[in-house]
Amino acid sequence: GDTVACIGSTLIYSVPGLAGASYQWNVPPGWSVVSGSDSSILKVTVGNNAGTVIAHEQNSCANLQATLPVTTALPTIPGALTGNSEVCSGANSSPISLTGARGSVLEWLASTDGGLTYHGVNDTDYTYTAQDLTATTIYRALVQNGESCEVDTAAPVTIVVDPQSVGGSLSPAEMQFCIAQTKDALLTLGGETGTPVNWQASPDGVAWTDFNPVYADTSYEVSGLAANTQYRVVVKSGVCPVQSSAPARIDIVRTSFPQAAAEPADTLICYGTTATLNATITVATSFAWTAGASTLSNQGNGTINLLPYKIQATASPLKTTSYVLNMVNEGCPNPLKDTFLVRVLPPIVVDAGNDTAVVVNQPLQLHASSNDTTGDDTFNWSPPTGLNNPNISDPTGLYTVEDSIRYLITATSGTGCKGVTSILVKIYGTGPDIFVPNAFTPGAPTNNVFRPIPVGISKLAYFRVYNRWGQLVFSTTHVGDGWDGRVNGNIMDSGTYVWMVQGTTFNGRVVTHKGTMILVR
Repeated sequence: GDTVACIGSTLIYSVPGLAGASYQWNVPPGWSVVSGSDSSILKVTVGNNAGTVIAHEQNSCANLQATLPVTTALPTIPGALTGNSEVCSGANSSPISLTGARGSVLEWLASTDGGLTYHGVNDTDYTYTAQDLTATTIYRALVQNGESCEVDTAAPVTIVVDPQSVGGSLSPAEMQFCIAQTKDALLTLGGETGTPVNWQASPDGVAWTDFNPVYADTSYEVSGLAANTQYRVVVKSGVCPVQSSAPARIDIVRTSFPQAAAEPADTLICYGTTATLNATITVATSFAWTAGASTLSNQGNGTINLLPYKIQATASPLKTTSYVLNMVNEGCPNPLKDTFLVRVLPPIVVDAGNDTAVVVNQPLQLHASSNDTTGDDTFNWSPPTGLNNPNISDPTGLYTVEDSIRYLITATSGTGCKGVTSILVKIYGTGPDIFVPNAFTPGAPTNNVFRPIPVGISKLAYFRVYNRWGQLVFSTTHVGDGWDGRVNGNIMDSGTYVWMVQGTTFNGRVVTHKGTMILVR
């Protein structure tokens, strides 16, 4: 067994076994026996005291005793590593130290994948110097205070490795800039490693001046330039030395940049309506609409003969559309582009149900709705004839004479957009009933669908058609539906068919009829 025992650990001590032997063990004071006190293998929990482990083994042939002096060791304390740092990739050096540990360093471990996997570093000192790292690395140390004590891992350190700074380049590398140009001169940094620290400007590419205040974006809109100028960006990656981007050269063109005032930049219209796009051009020799022109009227012919030049174009889009006005001043290579965004609301679709019929002095409940989800629509029924209130979605109609009225229903949303539909109401002088034709001619220009005509009926329970053998060929519960003379797409023969119909009047009375009709081809 171990001659150096770790305090608090569980260890095994043993002697060669003899047949039929009995055993007696003695352990140092403060130790406790876990198992095996009458066997050749003893399991103990180590106490604080050193001493001697004694085994007494006896059978009919032998009486043996063995002793093993044992010292004790305190449990391993892994401690912690110090030396968290940040370095630049390449030539670098980072010292790491183990502090607060009890025991020896068995091995150092390193991980470059965030601690998922580690590889061994052949070093057993309490200090280690990491050198020339190219990736962020986590370090740990394995510590053990004697062979019988457990191995433990010291709290780690992380050395963050920043990639080398790369300045990248500006795009475009060359640009012409017109007098009084205020837009469309954007420089963009690309291919860099790190983040911008500041931009710099130079008249000759030799003497560079930092932007003040500091500007640390990846793009810059050049404006107010009066002389040829070069620009570059200073880029820094972590703690690495800064690098400058490849410069961009801006050359002045001695011609004025186009100038114009345009409005509205963004407008909202209802479906089916128009928007007026206004522009007043004060510097330019020509213009063109380069987007959205197919839905524009009064857009002009592109020629400017007199300044200021005014445009009042009418946009008629059926969906959200961007209109781009492109203005050119001869001699200046850079056009001025103004964009008008016209956002189109969805069309208001109104539903007032199918055409219907009612009898004199019988109330008719009407109802209209729209697809507008805001819930703040208003409704108007025109003409108001027979309606208790023409300005609600569900008026009640009551009629005193036979007539035929087509109502136009207008729904107006909270934004002022409108949708229109219509419904035809036929008023009969008879009582509520269901009328069914006695013949129809499928495929003909008229009378080509066999359907019931409900008058004063609020609900259709069923309408069924049977052939001469009693087989059902058509059935519906919807007012307005009818049979076209086909079953599963197959044309039925001419002849006599039986029908049955049942509905409920607006007053709740059930109406039932049955009869025959002739299909004529």
